[in-house]
Amino acid sequence: HSHDSKPHSHDHKEKGQAGHGHEHEHDVPLSCGVITASSLENKLRASSLAPSYVSVTDESDGCGSKFSAVVVSESFEGMTLIDRHRAIQDFLGAEIAQIHAFQVKAWTAAQYEKKKATGSVS
Repeated sequence: HSHDSKPHSHDHKEKGQAGHGHEHEHDVPLSCGVITASSLENKLRASSLAPSYVSVTDESDGCGSKFSAVVVSESFEGMTLIDRHRAIQDFLGAEIAQIHAFQVKAWTAAQYEKKKATGSVS
C-alpha cells in the first residue's frame, strides 16, 4: 500500500474559524433561560385556580424572557378580566418579576369552547 495520505495535506483546517462575527447579533438579557414555559405551566396547574387547560408559550426563542399563556378555569366565572389576570400574576409573582413580557388570556371553559369553535384560540 503505497497510497497512504501525506500527513501535511490536512494542515489547513484551522484557518477561517467558523462562528466569528455572530457574538453581538442580539444581546441576551442576564435573566435568560431562568424561566421555562413548562415551569410556568406546572405552577399554574398546581395553583388554586385549578385550571382545566393551561398553555404557556415561550415567545422569545427559548430564552425565557417573553411568554404568552392561555389559562382556562371555572374559577374565572364571575370575575372581571382584570381580576383574572391579577389572580394569575399573584401566583406567578416571582417568575413574572424575571420575565420581560407576560401575556395572559384567561377564559372560563365556556369562553374557551366558544373560542375553539370560532377558531380564535391563539
